[in-house]
Amino acid sequence: KDSAEKLYDDCLQIADGICVNYFGEKPSKEVELIDVNSPILQNDTLKRLLTAEPSITIATPYSIVSRVPAPEKLKNSIIEIVTDNTYNFKTLIEKFNELNFEKKDYVEGCGDFAVRGGIIDIFPYSGNNPIRLEFFGNTVESIREFDVLTQRSIHLLKSATIIPDINNNTSNNYSLFDYLTKNSIVLVNQPEVISSEIEELHKENIPNIFSTEYLRKRVNEFTQIILSPLVNPDQIDDNIIDFESIPQPAFNGSINNLVDKIYQLSLENFKLIVKNPFSPIFL
Repeated sequence: KDSAEKLYDDCLQIADGICVNYFGEKPSKEVELIDVNSPILQNDTLKRLLTAEPSITIATPYSIVSRVPAPEKLKNSIIEIVTDNTYNFKTLIEKFNELNFEKKDYVEGCGDFAVRGGIIDIFPYSGNNPIRLEFFGNTVESIREFDVLTQRSIHLLKSATIIPDINNNTSNNYSLFDYLTKNSIVLVNQPEVISSEIEELHKENIPNIFSTEYLRKRVNEFTQIILSPLVNPDQIDDNIIDFESIPQPAFNGSINNLVDKIYQLSLENFKLIVKNPFSPIFL
C-alpha cells in the first residue's frame, strides 16, 4: 500500500495532462481503522474508467482482487444532477432511499442526506464534500459543494454526480479489470511480491476476494509490462529491458553529501526531480 501511494504521488507529478486514479483499498480486518475515503476513491476511479478516457490507475494487490459491481450496475446507479434541469423532487428523494442513503436532520458522513424545504443535502460516495441541491419547484436552481462541519458553501457547481455505496454488496462478482478497455496496458510491479501478498490475504480468510489464479488469468488478457529485479541477466532478450537501476544512495543525514550527489548527476545529464511535501520543484 505504501509503495502504491508513493507511485501515485510520482505519477501526479509527471503525468502531464493525464488523469491519475488511486484505486484505494478497504480495511482487510474489522479491527483496522476504517478509511472513510476508500469507497470514495474506488467509486471515483471506476466512474472515470467508465468514460474510457486515457488515464493511469494505481492499485494495490488487495484492491485488484477485491470484488466490485458490474460496470453496467455502477453506471445505472449514478445520478447526474445539472443546474437549471428539472427533476421530480419527491421522486428524487425516493430514489435516494432506494439507493440506501440514510435520511437525517443533517448530513454527517458519506451515505447521509437531509431535506429542508426545497433543499436537499446529500453526501455521496464520490468527491470530498457533501452537495447542496436548491430547488424551486422541481427545477434545480443551484448546486453547491459545502463543508460538512461549518455548513458553509465551498464551490458553486454546474452539475453533481451522486454515487451510492455499492461496493459492499456480497453479490458483486467483478473486478477492476472489467472496467479496462481491451487496449489497456497492465504494468505489474514485482509479481512475486503481489502473489505473496494475495496468498497472505487468503490465509487470513479475507472475504470477497479473487484468487491469485484469477488475477493471472485476467492480467494475461492485456498487454503487460513486468517490473522485477529477479531476472537472470543471461535470459535478457528483445522482450526484456535492463534499466540498470540502482537504489538511492545513503546520505546519512548529510546535506553536503546530497548536494554533491545532485551536482554529480547534473553533470552526467540526468533529469533531476526534487520533491517536498508541499509542492514539486523541478531542477
